Parts: sequence; structure tokens; C-alpha cells
Amino acid sequence: MRKILYTIGIVLYTASIFGQWHAELETGLAFNSDNVFRFSNGENSNADRLNVTEELEKPQVWFYRIRAGYTINNRHTLSALYAPLSFEYNGSFSQAYRIGDELFPANNPLTARYRFNSYRLTYRYEWINSGRWHFGLGVSGKIRDARIAVQNGTQISETTDLGFVPLINFKLQYFSNTPISVLLHGDALVGTQGRAEDVFLGILYRIDPGLDIKLGYRILEGGADVDQVYTFSLIQYLSVGIRASF
Repeated sequence: MRKILYTIGIVLYTASIFGQWHAELETGLAFNSDNVFRFSNGENSNADRLNVTEELEKPQVWFYRIRAGYTINNRHTLSALYAPLSFEYNGSFSQAYRIGDELFPANNPLTARYRFNSYRLTYRYEWINSGRWHFGLGVSGKIRDARIAVQNGTQISETTDLGFVPLINFKLQYFSNTPISVLLHGDALVGTQGRAEDVFLGILYRIDPGLDIKLGYRILEGGADVDQVYTFSLIQYLSVGIRASF
């Protein structure tokens, strides 16, 4: 046991010399501007395509995202992200819709739920990390935990998906002569069956050598067109956060 603790101590001491830990909490308001889905989506499906944000009320929710990472020599950054997100829509349809195997009648109160939780592991290399401009490029592996469900008093129809999505990670930051810097950062990729973009644009204000306040706008957009489901959504965030380095 003593040898194990000694080894852990050496690793942590070495990490403190050559690298830097950092953690970030982001929160604010998320708005679902557009959410279109159809399931199932195969050639023989008779399900309808529904834009739930047009038929039901557009919700807004408080969100949070947590990221923790480690940077070596100001060049190599490895980070993990936890980003849960859920919306609930209430109201009634203006016409009947077939969702899954269920036909939901018009003018009948119901609830739709949309879950899109994201877990990501990212590696990024800083190609430019001196002067006013810093630029990095890397890859992210994303686990998508999604669920769409529509329910009234007697009917329920839902689809779920747990899958892996590769993404390109990027970061562009401009440092001024003041404590304020401008940050463009995100993950994105376009493929034959869909696309995904999760991009933040905003400012960072350094209140301490190891502490920044973040304020800006985030957009999450994309979806997939496969046999199981057709789904595309646009979510906009007003975001505030804090980032600590140690």
C-alpha cells in the first residue's frame, strides 16, 4: 500500500511540473427553437414527420455542463465533458399525427419529452499558443444518450438511442491587452447520415491568474436521417460559466 501511495505521489508531482489541471462549469438558459422528428423512418413506415416546436409550446430550461481536463506543456489537452439536456413540451396537436405505432388525435392534451445527454472525451493539440492568437485542433468521441417520447392520458410512443459519434474539436482564442479574451470553441462534423455542431462564442474575463468568468452564446444543432429515426434540432443557449486552473 505504501508503494502504491508513493507511486501516486510521484505521478501527481510530475503532473504538477509539466502540466495543468482545469475545470469548468457552464450554466444558463437553453431555448429549443426547432425540433423535427419522425419514427420509425424506414421506407415502409407510415409515421408522420412532426415539428414539435410548432405544434406545442416552445420550452426554455436551465442547463449545466461540466468539463474537466489536463494540459501538458501548453500544447496537449485531454478533457472530459458531461452535458445533460432535457425539454418538455405541453399542449395539443392541431391535427392528428401518427408517431411510432400510435395515432395521436388533434385537440387532445399531451406531453412530449426530448432528452439529449452528451458525454465526450476530447484530445486537442495547440498549433498556435503564443502571442495574442491561440489555435487548437483535435478530436472528440461523443456518447449520445437520446430519447423522444409523446404521451397523453392513454397513449405513449417513444424511441431511444445510445450511440457513438466522432467529432472535430477546435478552439480559437484572442487575447487583448486587457483581462478580456474572445473565445470560439466547439465540436462539429457533417456526414452522409447527419450532422452535429456544438459551438460557443463569447468572452472570458480573468479575475485571477487561475480563474476566469465566461459569458456568451452557444448553439447546438444537428441530427440524423436513418431507418430508426429522422431527427433534427436547433438549441440556443445564453451561457455563463467559471473556469479554474490549478
